[in-house]
Amino acid sequence: MSKLILINPMDENGQILYQMAEEMRKYFNEKGIPNRILLSKGEKLSTERRIEEILGSSPNRSDTIILTLQEGTSPEIEIQYALRNTDKLASRIASSLEEGGYSVSKYYQLRDPKNPLLDAEPLLKETGNRESILVNYGNLPIENSSRLATLTAEALGFYLEKVGTFYTVLSGDSLYSIARKFGVSVEAIKEANQLATNFLSIGQTLRIPDKQEESSNSEEYIVKSGDTLYGIANTYGISVEELKSANQLSSNLLTIGQTLVIPKNTTPSQKIYVVQKGDSLYSIATKYGVTVAELKSLNNLSSNLLSIGQQLKIPNTTKEIVYLVQKGDNLYSIARKYNLSTEEVMKINHLTTTLLSIGQKLIIPIS
Repeated sequence: MSKLILINPMDENGQILYQMAEEMRKYFNEKGIPNRILLSKGEKLSTERRIEEILGSSPNRSDTIILTLQEGTSPEIEIQYALRNTDKLASRIASSLEEGGYSVSKYYQLRDPKNPLLDAEPLLKETGNRESILVNYGNLPIENSSRLATLTAEALGFYLEKVGTFYTVLSGDSLYSIARKFGVSVEAIKEANQLATNFLSIGQTLRIPDKQEESSNSEEYIVKSGDTLYGIANTYGISVEELKSANQLSSNLLTIGQTLVIPKNTTPSQKIYVVQKGDSLYSIATKYGVTVAELKSLNNLSSNLLSIGQQLKIPNTTKEIVYLVQKGDNLYSIARKYNLSTEEVMKINHLTTTLLSIGQKLIIPIS
């Protein structure tokens, strides 16, 4: 079964956003994806009334994606997703729009300052267990609206194809019996549906992950506080681009608790040093900022004796900080502050322009 997509244009005058919703509806109809626009052209609905419509239109909750369309004043696009959801759909939409030539400044979650456990946006916070996402297209020209609508709809179509099979829980079902039926693990189903227990209710809809999602060609990593893509990629000896590709990420933003797929057959990144005449374990350790004991342990050495030409593995000691761009900052001043070149900062953060925005996060390697 396919998810219902509720298209929620925040456009009471029936202008650009409603036209975009109609474009999306045509696409979904062609693909056989159930959908509905929440209001008629020119109809006015308060936020409270919209939430009532959403709750009344989708009693199954987890079978529903709420796509809210907004305009803003910025020339760039922003995508906000609910705290209860993963970033996969937001990432997919961002990627689709960027591949189409549009600038997406960020996709993010916004917490209520009065209660950080809840979303700040009512349409995300008060719509139950539905997958809710808000796309702010900025100050979009009318000539771009059809293209933006198509790219967004394509992203949802792609996402739904990748989401996997859905199963409605019947009387007598258990996670074990369902997992066995589809040839996946109980843990995979729990993770795919963000279940904290094995308890199921009749009529509940479960996403059944594809078998390849449990492929032995990869392992998973749970993002912790302070993690960055650069640091995780560096740990596993892969590039940031490989990590982004494996997880279909369009930006370097991570959220605590997010699950990343790490391609296997990789080992923690290490330097190799060839012993030169006059070298000692102490001098090499000092050169690379590690201890003699670390060198001996990593290279399985039982003594301090070395031979010229011998290869030693050097522990990777690269560290990094996340720098928050302040008013008045530019790439040159930030790079100079940390004894880096502008090109190095751009390469590490995969920047294609020197333009920065206040609040933007930059990865800065430090020794």
